[in-house]
Amino acid sequence: RRPREHASKRLTFRDAQYLRDHASALSAVSPGWAKQLPYRVGTTSFDGQVIGTVPDYMVINDIKPLVGRYLSDLDVRQQSRVVVLGWKYADSLFGTAPAALGQGMSIGSKSYRVVGVLEREEFYFAAWEDNALEYRNERAYIPISTAIAQYSATDNLDFLTLKARPAA
Repeated sequence: RRPREHASKRLTFRDAQYLRDHASALSAVSPGWAKQLPYRVGTTSFDGQVIGTVPDYMVINDIKPLVGRYLSDLDVRQQSRVVVLGWKYADSLFGTAPAALGQGMSIGSKSYRVVGVLEREEFYFAAWEDNALEYRNERAYIPISTAIAQYSATDNLDFLTLKARPAA
């Protein structure tokens, strides 16, 4: 990290909650935490990105479940050990993506239950290019409160995405 980043107090999950509750110009507030962690189901394991976030992330990023559901406010409030898997990770860990729903798995030595699997996302700028959205199939989402409680010493955010209300 650069000196300016070290000097910054950084935004926290509490800051994001304050914005959500008090900024009337915003229709959605999505705090985010991100880390590379080991995924494991049985003998299958690999390292991959885990995103800790809130239900508004789905709204802002237009994410749709293939099966199951996305994260809920209750999951965030209760620091639930639930996970929503991107399509490719669900497919890699469970043989077919829909088979992941309801199954147990571990992320960074902690146990989670799969409550949703996302639709496979594809976009090609040209026929000969790779899928520009593949990174969204290669991640999992957990409640940000769970991410902070299980893997962090602080509630510092790695990103914050805001959506403004349409102008009146």
